[in-house]
Amino acid sequence: MTMSRVSLGTYYGLRKPFNFTVAIPFLLNALGLSLVLIAFIVALIMGNLIVGTNRFYFFTYVFALLLCAAIFSKHVHLSLAVFLWCLLELGLAASSRALESVVGIALLPSNTFSVARDSRFAYHPQLQRVPRANWSETIRYDGRNQKLIAPPWNNFFESGYFDQDFVFSHNSLGLRGPEPTPDDLRMPLIFVYGGSTTYDWTVTQGDTWVEQLQSALNSRFTVLNFGVPGHSTTEHLIRTAFYQSILGKSPACAIYYVGWNDLTNTYVENLDPTYANYHSLLLAERKPAIVAARFSPTILLAYTAARRRLDTIPEAPSLEAQARPGDVSQLERFFVEHIRTIASINRGRDVKSVFIGQILNRDLLNSVPDVGPFPNRVRYRDMWPLQERLNLLLMNTATALGATYIDAGINNFGKEDFTDMGHFSATGARKFAELVSPSVETFCK
Repeated sequence: MTMSRVSLGTYYGLRKPFNFTVAIPFLLNALGLSLVLIAFIVALIMGNLIVGTNRFYFFTYVFALLLCAAIFSKHVHLSLAVFLWCLLELGLAASSRALESVVGIALLPSNTFSVARDSRFAYHPQLQRVPRANWSETIRYDGRNQKLIAPPWNNFFESGYFDQDFVFSHNSLGLRGPEPTPDDLRMPLIFVYGGSTTYDWTVTQGDTWVEQLQSALNSRFTVLNFGVPGHSTTEHLIRTAFYQSILGKSPACAIYYVGWNDLTNTYVENLDPTYANYHSLLLAERKPAIVAARFSPTILLAYTAARRRLDTIPEAPSLEAQARPGDVSQLERFFVEHIRTIASINRGRDVKSVFIGQILNRDLLNSVPDVGPFPNRVRYRDMWPLQERLNLLLMNTATALGATYIDAGINNFGKEDFTDMGHFSATGARKFAELVSPSVETFCK
């Protein structure tokens, strides 16, 4: 039988004879419920809350706790403890912006969907991450799947570019692409090094520019894709020096499409020559945070404090947005040193070095004025001029060393050739391969 209004009021001590020991916890939790519900509705209306995101589950979790605490307010101590816990959670979330400069993290749960750990890559103690061997997956970008690329950078999401299946396959060598046959391995080999723009983060299998390059060369070479998302010239140098004998046969040519990931280190003070005090820390593979830390500010704060105290890998320093360009001479010097060392190692092995300057989506970068999260402290509109400086250094260094430099030509590319600031669409990948293939063929033969 359902309790009447009178009996409910009496049960929670709200009617004579009043029981304030029960009424106070009930009223406090009821007030908290009302405020959370109002904040939830306002955030939803204002577009600051999307159903299914970490922030949505934060509101849901606090609301559920307060509701339970109100219902079971006869258990006074438990009810008050839950109320105080929720008050702490709401206080940390509300003061997130003010506390961020102190604790170094945003405590208000993000208005984004939780991203599953990317199974494409395995931890490597020297290279931080490498593609997992003998692996294949089909991924569809549906707004929740951040594995491919995250808004607001992508400029094809609304036009339907990502409304398709993207196939990613790694062969037994841990390289993106098909398994090389014995006949493939008897051909002259070309190794291609780079970051996500060489791996081709937003292009399905068969359409990557490395595969397109093999076709453009009429299969007179076997072209292998050593691209790994996030890798800079530091990782390319390590792979060249210590992992180039992966097949027991030296390549005829080693191609390096480089520069953009090196820009991550722009304006980093006291930059390590191998980027170990910034870029390497960003790449470091850590254990994923416990699930509750995604939507509980208190647990996130405790988890972060414990990780900073116990984790042997330090956090990458937090770089504040820089309003104007700073000194990049240190980065440029280390970049040139990496290129010189790579070319020297290849020359000692009779491997020809080919360097290709990075191409970015200049139209998109010029249309976004803000400072971007990648690279840190760099305004979007300054990114292409900085990349041009690295490309010029790359060309001059390669020429001085007797290596080959290829410029695919920024004016050959439009917005439709990219999916974001610098990753190719399938059209851009095909165009890029066609533009660089004549020079590759001439030099590598």
